[in-house]
Amino acid sequence: MQAPSIPKNESERLNELYDSGLLDTDKESDFDNLTNLASSIFGAPISIITLVDENRQWFKSCFGLPEEIKDTPREISFCGHAINNPSEVLVIPDARLDNVFSDNPLVSGDPNIVFYAGAPLISKNGYPLGTLCIIDFQPRNLKQQEVETLKILSSQVSKLIDLRLTNEDLRKNLKEKNVLLKEIHHRVKNNLQLVSSLLNLQANKINNEGFSNAIKSSQDRIRSMAIVHEKLYQSKYLSEVNIKSYFDALIEEKSKVTSNKDINFSLEIPNVAFTIDKVIPIGLLINEMITNSYKHAFNSSNDNTIKIQLVIKANDEGILKYEDNGTGLRQDYRVANPHSMGMDLIESFVDQLDGKLDLKSTTKGLAYTINFQW
Repeated sequence: MQAPSIPKNESERLNELYDSGLLDTDKESDFDNLTNLASSIFGAPISIITLVDENRQWFKSCFGLPEEIKDTPREISFCGHAINNPSEVLVIPDARLDNVFSDNPLVSGDPNIVFYAGAPLISKNGYPLGTLCIIDFQPRNLKQQEVETLKILSSQVSKLIDLRLTNEDLRKNLKEKNVLLKEIHHRVKNNLQLVSSLLNLQANKINNEGFSNAIKSSQDRIRSMAIVHEKLYQSKYLSEVNIKSYFDALIEEKSKVTSNKDINFSLEIPNVAFTIDKVIPIGLLINEMITNSYKHAFNSSNDNTIKIQLVIKANDEGILKYEDNGTGLRQDYRVANPHSMGMDLIESFVDQLDGKLDLKSTTKGLAYTINFQW
């Protein structure tokens, strides 16, 4: 018996085979369908998709052999010979009469192979990984058209393997990308928290109350952005944030700041995901509105209520409603104070949402309604 020779590019070939992640995997219908088809087309009792590794030929899919037969040693394999001529189909009409295979234990013993034809499986980089082969227990030959048909089927198996390799590469790249994005969001959150802490230190050292309050307001805005990146870091999908979870965290943070005035928050927020370009302006809007209510609307510490509602309609229209039960705005507000910092910021954040703002003020409080596309 003549053992198959080793290809010159064996090291590269094996690397490609191992990178495919196919060896020792479970049965897959995509591969089984092709061995079933090959057996049907050629009327062959056995059809196998083999992968030739360093010491064996392993069966990824096998039609016509008992399931417990998973591989055979490489030194007695027919496919080990077939991969040495990747551009050709190896056809053995009668192995019993062939000098190379006549004393092969697979011929002289079980399963008593007589006829073999194997078309190499070529990887996207040109390496023969194994074969699609058909086996019979009686002598036969293949016409040229049948040889070409076997090549076409083996090409489909190769494309299936290439697709698996591509998917594996994509999976690895996506995993690396996700790890990187998580790290970026984590660092951005930490940096924003650091800036917030520095602003807090600066505010505590300033004797001017107006300047100190302005710095603390900036600190609040930075914290609201930091929460976004914290939620993105924790999220399964790194480009989206669950809006309900974000609102809960934002209100919890704002409650710490407004603790000297009891404020009752009523939230009606759906459990849906928003992209970061929507979440940040929405978070800054709510932060600014709560700050304005806290500073200007609530004169006492009793019965202060803020109601926030987010409605998502079927046409992807979002409606954000914010109401407080404070003192409202005086009637000449717009004339006397046309460019308040708070309103300028709110209008700026609404613009970032490409939204439309409606503001109503009564003796029962202030109500914002913002329509936007999400």
